[in-house]
Amino acid sequence: MFRRTAKSIAFLVIVSMLSPFTLAQSGRGRTPTTPTPKPAPKPNTPTTTVLGIPDGGKLTKQDMDGLTSRFALRNGLTVLVREKHSSPLVAINIAVKAGSLSEPDDAVGIARLTHKAILFGTEKRNGVAIEKEVAKLGGVLTSRITEEQASLTLIAPAESYQAMVELLADVISHPAFKEDDLKKAADEVLLDSLRAQDNARQAVMDKLFATAFTTHRLKRGSAVSESYFATLTRQQVQAFYQSHYQPANTIVTVLGDVFTLTAIGQVQLQFGNYKAVSAPAAPAAQSAALAKPAPGSGQKMPSATVESATTDQPAINSTKSTMEEVAQDRLRYGNARADIGQSLVTVAYRTPAVKGDKEGLRDLATMQVLAAVL
Repeated sequence: MFRRTAKSIAFLVIVSMLSPFTLAQSGRGRTPTTPTPKPAPKPNTPTTTVLGIPDGGKLTKQDMDGLTSRFALRNGLTVLVREKHSSPLVAINIAVKAGSLSEPDDAVGIARLTHKAILFGTEKRNGVAIEKEVAKLGGVLTSRITEEQASLTLIAPAESYQAMVELLADVISHPAFKEDDLKKAADEVLLDSLRAQDNARQAVMDKLFATAFTTHRLKRGSAVSESYFATLTRQQVQAFYQSHYQPANTIVTVLGDVFTLTAIGQVQLQFGNYKAVSAPAAPAAQSAALAKPAPGSGQKMPSATVESATTDQPAINSTKSTMEEVAQDRLRYGNARADIGQSLVTVAYRTPAVKGDKEGLRDLATMQVLAAVL
């Protein structure tokens, strides 16, 4: 018994001593395997994501900047997509380069009226139907117009994304511009203008622009002419829309809980037929008396006695405004008195134009920091 146990122990010791050597030699005589080469990265070429895309919706360019994907469509539309999966929502913004600076002197207010009228109905949806559909999607639709752009923003649950894109494409591409809707839009624009004039801070900014600029369109401020709206025709509104609401002037931005390929595919499908249309010949617009509010328009600050004094300010309303501005060589100062119960002082500095590239964005960020410090 003892001898048998001793032999077993000795056998196990020998096996354990030989095991490393055996394992180390186990690969001898085998042909070494060549590692499978990694596939070469595919070139950054446009990809078809959905079927049935109109010709105008075909991709011509795509690239990435950090987490943001940028696409260019054949019809000229620019699309920005950024995934953000932290919440189950999607925000879609449509920005068109058709702000108040796009309004010529004899058509002040037409950009704001056009932007309002777009939400009053399309060829297949009236304004009420648009509101009901937004509510059905569980979303919120807002509109905004500034000096440089007019925009629509729709925020809704991510599951409604496809319907969101279809709705916005219809709103921006097929406005009906019915006569009754244009009258309602004109009333809203006039009311907004009155509110702006009654707002002390907005009135101060209007005064600042009127003092700072001599030829640039910014000198006109936020006022519109009631007499111009009284003679405005549907044909003029249609002509302005077709001249400015074009794919090359439009950027669609998608942000939220949606995958990039899904996002761009639906935009291609729904916005592929959004195209530039030659504007019809519009009758000559009547000149609007912008220097003074139209009779009965009530466009003045409440209980205000307005005075102005500048060191270098010619009669800014005597010449036709442009998008250019002469160089400023001295301080410009304006003063206005109104019964607002407080004093507001605004100081502005003229800066070089900001470019639309990365360098320009850095310059803009620098100026914003300087403004905050000041």
